[in-house]
Amino acid sequence: MVRVRLTAAVLLVGLVGFAISCSETTIIREESASGPEPPNWVHVSETARDGITLNWEDVTNNEAGYRVERSADGSNGWAVVDSVDADEEEFVDPTVADSLTYYYRILAYDNVGRLGVESEVVWGKAIDNRTPSAPALPFPPSDSTDIEGPSILLGWLSLDEDPGDTILYDVYFGQSQTGLTREASDQAAASHTPAQDLALTRSYFWRIVARDDQGATAISPIWNFGTRIEQVDVSAGYFFFGDCGHFLPEEAARFCDEENPHYVEAFDIDRFEVSNQLYARFLQSLNDSLKLRVEDGIVSHPVQTLVYAEVYPEGDDDSGIEYFPNEGERGLFVPRAGKENHPAVEVTWAGAQRYAEFMGRELPTEIQWEKAARGTESTYGDTTFTVISEDDTTEVTVGYGFPYPWGNEMDSHRFNFSESGDPFESSVGVATTPGGYFDGSMQSGYTTNSNESPYLAFDLAGNVAEWCRDDAEPNANQKIIKGGHWRSTASACFTFWRQEAGADSSDNAIGFRTVGTVTTETE
Repeated sequence: MVRVRLTAAVLLVGLVGFAISCSETTIIREESASGPEPPNWVHVSETARDGITLNWEDVTNNEAGYRVERSADGSNGWAVVDSVDADEEEFVDPTVADSLTYYYRILAYDNVGRLGVESEVVWGKAIDNRTPSAPALPFPPSDSTDIEGPSILLGWLSLDEDPGDTILYDVYFGQSQTGLTREASDQAAASHTPAQDLALTRSYFWRIVARDDQGATAISPIWNFGTRIEQVDVSAGYFFFGDCGHFLPEEAARFCDEENPHYVEAFDIDRFEVSNQLYARFLQSLNDSLKLRVEDGIVSHPVQTLVYAEVYPEGDDDSGIEYFPNEGERGLFVPRAGKENHPAVEVTWAGAQRYAEFMGRELPTEIQWEKAARGTESTYGDTTFTVISEDDTTEVTVGYGFPYPWGNEMDSHRFNFSESGDPFESSVGVATTPGGYFDGSMQSGYTTNSNESPYLAFDLAGNVAEWCRDDAEPNANQKIIKGGHWRSTASACFTFWRQEAGADSSDNAIGFRTVGTVTTETE
């Protein structure tokens, strides 16, 4: 049963006319944009001669209630209909007159009476009418993977049982559940091609709002699909590992391999760090096949005492992945809204290695990781050396590489570290950036410069440090991590910098990527 709370003043005014004064119906004392956010997805879910039903999604936990306002034309003459309790997501307006059209908006207020900004305006006609069915049967199916792009035609189905009614659709699309943008309004076609080209190794989200001629509206779930995971090739060849006084003379002994170049076989490496969306999908697959267990937010091997990750809400609240034990047959892993394309954190070395195995790949060795970050060709660096080739027949010129994947200079607009000044730095909690955020484009008013490595891999400096396959000898329980992270100083993000972490530890600044074997020409 719908809970409706109407004051005596509202009932009386509903009988004598539409004009309703704010002072008669609300406890609001002050209107201010500093108040709580309005609810999302406000819509007229049902229309009838004796009442119009509104629904919405509560997105905050700091409101004391919601104020419902109504207008005859949607542009002025707004009057208060009533207020409803916090966390309510439905309201029925029984004061409507048969066959008239009404416009509504909702404002949240806090416990000191401050009003936030108003929601989007919605409308409905007071007439007996059946609401269209919620859009369903999405194409591509939700949770699809390996979509190639760069474009895709989205499709869906919605039906209306009222003869003669037309269904019009609003289409919302984006790279986050909380960052959907309306790309189309009131279109008749049950299909849509997103305006933006699809990038690889990305998760995309979309939602359809269906509305009939009377304003009755049904909303689809938020659907998602993922594009193909992109790897970049790293050619076989020589490269210098570590720093032997070239960049850090005062610490040469710590980062040095005696200037002996290493010959590295060809491999490919993930262009981006493994995201929350990808890791959540992996955990869900293991969960569905009874290959893991979850207890108090700790995700582990089903038999061995081998921890893979910590998840939220029962476990670590720094995690970008949530687990709902009562959803589905065995529980549900999903990325936190807004963190879908951010790198997965709070993952142990074993959890990273298990993902790599699941994908038919491996964690990179430290040498592979560093080669992918700094390059080997003579053009990659200001200092070159001549070495004898593997077969002892020719001389090969090898470049020393750079301290950063892009070159010698520290550039705060290229990577995420503790003082980078990027918009995510002010985030409460984990201040990672989405994979590939520093790509040379303007991001919400913030200018980025590309941090691609010589082989076009992103974020090999900063954002999150990354697990490598190697033991930090002589302690096999310690593993090497590379690349620095969002809490690091800039110098800790050097391509040759090495840190260590316990294999069974998880951290909000450690993530990973994977490598595979390929055959390419030698540099």
